[in-house]
Amino acid sequence: NVTAKMNETADALYNSGWFRGRPELSLDSNDSGGAILRVVVQENPRYTGVRLTGNTIYTTERLVQEIEGAPGAEGAGAMLQKGEVINAKKLVAALDRILAVYHAGGYVGASYQDWSYRLVPPDEGLVEIILTEGVVEEIIVTGNDKTKQTVIDSQITHMQPGKVLTRYDLEQDVNDIYNTGLFEAVNPELEPSLVEGQVKVVISV
Repeated sequence: NVTAKMNETADALYNSGWFRGRPELSLDSNDSGGAILRVVVQENPRYTGVRLTGNTIYTTERLVQEIEGAPGAEGAGAMLQKGEVINAKKLVAALDRILAVYHAGGYVGASYQDWSYRLVPPDEGLVEIILTEGVVEEIIVTGNDKTKQTVIDSQITHMQPGKVLTRYDLEQDVNDIYNTGLFEAVNPELEPSLVEGQVKVVISV
């Protein structure tokens, strides 16, 4: 089926990450009785730089290395290079590398809120990334049907609302709750908050 093949090709081109919209494919007949495949694409802009917001723990210069590579490396390890067409798949991979920096540092609540790139001058090709570092909004305890809330709260001494969540603080408080001997298991989970840049910590006992 020619139409199905053309749709598959259009999808494959779009999923390559080089184009801002799904390419349009059409077949036109030529004078010799054959067909001409026409492909209309909207290429992504050329990368001109990045604007990071929301980062306080790591400097912008440090995080940009996960996108552009280390200074003086002449593009080695870069996901995007200035002057080259933006590839959305490589950009997402760069975002994952930025989050890996945070997670390696123990900041388990870090994520990115949004990303985009400018399509029109004067900022055409500028990538904008909004980071969230995982500030604790609230700590919720569930499953404590017999134990008083105050007993559990007394063991939560590391995590605090308004403070950036770290793996160390989370593990310390979970272990302290478990070490009371009152619970068979203590399981923490992170849930998104309606407040931008924040997370909820839910502890099930």
